[in-house]
Amino acid sequence: MALPDNLPTPRGAPLDEQDREGWRITDERSAEWVMRKLAHVREQLTRQAVLRDEYRQQLEDWWQDATRSLFHDVEWAEGLLIAWAMERRDEDPDAKSIILPSGRVSTRWVPPHPQADDPGALAASLARAHHPNYDRVV
Repeated sequence: MALPDNLPTPRGAPLDEQDREGWRITDERSAEWVMRKLAHVREQLTRQAVLRDEYRQQLEDWWQDATRSLFHDVEWAEGLLIAWAMERRDEDPDAKSIILPSGRVSTRWVPPHPQADDPGALAASLARAHHPNYDRVV
């Protein structure tokens, strides 16, 4: 028995553009093949997503280990600069920023911004900004 000419490539083999354009579902058998192919592709996508998540976690762990001491150094240096700038500001209250060749040290107070992923905090912030008698968001 000869196989029909319109059968696609074997299971798991990618279809090239010519195969995609020329192949059509003509009966239940070909529709069933497409359903099996679709299930197989979705299974592959799931496996790839699991691998991606594992690699992402490994990368995040590496990043944390590789940068932990660097972030501590940043906090230490910024703490020294802020303490120094506050002493300078005590001497001259109008000096809100000190400009140095390598950057700027600012001692202005900046209110914290609510995170967009916290709708309650965002709503409360807007309510406080626009309603002086704000008590709580119901």
